[in-house]
Amino acid sequence: TRLTSNRTPCRRSHRMSSGDSEEKMADSLKHVLIQDGEDDLEETPTIIRDEEFPEMGMTLDGKRRSLMPSDVGMICLNRFLEALKACWTKVIESNPMNWVYLALVGVCMAFTGYAVESMVLFLQRSRAQIADTGSYVGDWALWVLFSLLFLLLSAAITHIVQENAAGSGIPEMKSILGGVVVSKYLTLRTLVTKFFGLIFSLGSGIPIGKEGPFVHMSAIIATQLASLTPFRYIIHNPYLIRQMQSVAVAVGVAACFGAPVGGVLFSIEVTCTVFNVSNLWKCFYGSAWTILVYRTLHEIASLGKYEFTDLDQEEFGPVLFLFIIIGIICGLVAAGFLSMFTEWQKLITKYNLQRPKRRYGFVSVVVVSLGLLAYPFYSLRI
Repeated sequence: TRLTSNRTPCRRSHRMSSGDSEEKMADSLKHVLIQDGEDDLEETPTIIRDEEFPEMGMTLDGKRRSLMPSDVGMICLNRFLEALKACWTKVIESNPMNWVYLALVGVCMAFTGYAVESMVLFLQRSRAQIADTGSYVGDWALWVLFSLLFLLLSAAITHIVQENAAGSGIPEMKSILGGVVVSKYLTLRTLVTKFFGLIFSLGSGIPIGKEGPFVHMSAIIATQLASLTPFRYIIHNPYLIRQMQSVAVAVGVAACFGAPVGGVLFSIEVTCTVFNVSNLWKCFYGSAWTILVYRTLHEIASLGKYEFTDLDQEEFGPVLFLFIIIGIICGLVAAGFLSMFTEWQKLITKYNLQRPKRRYGFVSVVVVSLGLLAYPFYSLRI
């Protein structure tokens, strides 16, 4: 600390004899000023403490001292502990049933995603076994036939049971999280239709993703769990149910890609207008439960199938530039594919090919074309 005086020292007047020299008078006056200044310092000290400068203290000469590496570490540690304490306080103060509910959403979505993948794998393996008669043309025909059968079953289930199960589901979830009411979109009937429709669609081998359907199914699971008696207070609170549905979006992405952090970021992207920062921990918590259960199920199913192997270390060298060129080519091909897909969507909208009466014909043309083009190439057979 540095001590300064709040009071200006007073000068005392002294009578000097005429015989004193100017030098003696100056010395005596200097002695008096120093003595009075010390008295004043002892009476009313002002203390400048380092607490006023938490990140940079003060030296004795009034200058700021530079941060040392140990100071930076202590500052970061203190701030991290304060943030952790604040988060823990919010967790304690919140309703513990919310965390039980989020864990149930994550666990249910993990089982749902694992069931979808297992049944899709079963359908694809069954088709490969049936289309293995030894005749190339016969195998080709059986392959296309079973692909067409699975995709027509998917279209029929969606058409007959619940029309709202059609499509990706992400645009509708954006609308719902934005406050728009979409009737019969988060019902149990829609969940069952989406579940079996997705299984038959992926089992047919067409190149479609499951991210949107997983997000949709996760939101339905969250809404249906909120209708149960222990969690009914959630469904009656519009603000809280929107939060839980936003968490369900993150859980669905985590179940699809196995990425809890990516699921949290995607939930922010979907809500797009307003996102409550305190909801980040809920999203990550639910996604963590999904990954934990999902990976556990996969490990249990794959026990004994793999053995540990020792791989030799490879040095890429100039070959690395070939991989860079491949990446550039793939990026250009992807951009061209997106342009073609945009034009294809315009064509579908122009001729209204998504009408129920035209849907089956449209689906048949797509799956037969893909089967005829992909079967000759073994790596493209899905």
